[in-house]
Amino acid sequence: MSKFKILVVEDSESLREEISFILNMEGFEVFEAADGKIGLEMAVKYEPDLIISDIQMPIMDGFELIKNLQLNLKTALIPVIFLTAKTTFDDIRKGMNLGGADYLTKPFLAEDLVNSIKGRLKNKKLVKHRLDKVSLDIGSRIPEELKSPLHEIIGYSYLMKENEGDFSEVEKSDMLEAIHSNANTLLDHVENYLFYTELELVYKGFKKNQVNITSLNVDKILNQSIERKKSKHPLIDYKFISTFKKNYDFFEKHLEKLISGLLNWVSASIKSGSVLMVESGVKKKGLKIIISFEKKNLVNEEVFKKQTAIIQGVPDYKNLNITMLHLIIVFNNGTINVYEGDGKKWIEIFFGPDHKKIKK
Repeated sequence: MSKFKILVVEDSESLREEISFILNMEGFEVFEAADGKIGLEMAVKYEPDLIISDIQMPIMDGFELIKNLQLNLKTALIPVIFLTAKTTFDDIRKGMNLGGADYLTKPFLAEDLVNSIKGRLKNKKLVKHRLDKVSLDIGSRIPEELKSPLHEIIGYSYLMKENEGDFSEVEKSDMLEAIHSNANTLLDHVENYLFYTELELVYKGFKKNQVNITSLNVDKILNQSIERKKSKHPLIDYKFISTFKKNYDFFEKHLEKLISGLLNWVSASIKSGSVLMVESGVKKKGLKIIISFEKKNLVNEEVFKKQTAIIQGVPDYKNLNITMLHLIIVFNNGTINVYEGDGKKWIEIFFGPDHKKIKK
């Protein structure tokens, strides 16, 4: 089993050597640097598992070192333990705000140093395992969502390039339209993938939530989404009824992504010429959105049931867009249910008054 690598950045040679001796005795592989600039170069070169750094140093101090570490993907997640003779609260807070993993005041006991290192390495190992799992999950979702439009774009562009003289102007126009349409679809998938990735990292605690809560005009967002879907699904007859008629606090982009995704899902599930009814209203002081259609117009009952199960909590990462809808609903403490009766099917999404508290 390979040793953990630790970089010691300390301008006092005697203290640096003392720390290195302690760590070597504990079985760590140790690298030394006399200032932050050299430390940064060694961090990029050796990618240590942990860095111990003094704060007050010539050329580049500890605070500047950690700022520069975070600018490089290779070193951004390396935990840093600060050493300092200063004990003011402002210094401690500054170090922690910059991303410091721990803070030891000189002089310190060897036992305290070793315990801090082992604690940080244990946390890093756990976080790395969880991040690797998230990365693997996310990576496995990309191809299925992106392959189809990408293949269409490559196929049509290849035909136009290799056989330009064989096509009429009408045929060329049709192929250009197909390329343009698939490019837009691909862009939608990429944007949804990035949105989903950001949302999942926040939801699983790997990243702080930096999305603002905004007072949104629900009906305006519903109307805008419906108008966009009319051009994408011109053979679906969209109807909209509102009894909500007020603003609602929501995380930015979440409601828009949810409505757009739901309309895409249902529009693709029903026959051309169907009427799709969208309603907004109040329920238990919260927001209720209902999407309904005639059951006889459903194209494939089995597929619809499977997709409904995904949204209600059975992830299927081959269908990232549907899984994204589930995460938005759960993230905002919402619920989604599908009902049927009197020849109709309807989907009800509900967000209660406490929906802004991120659910874990």
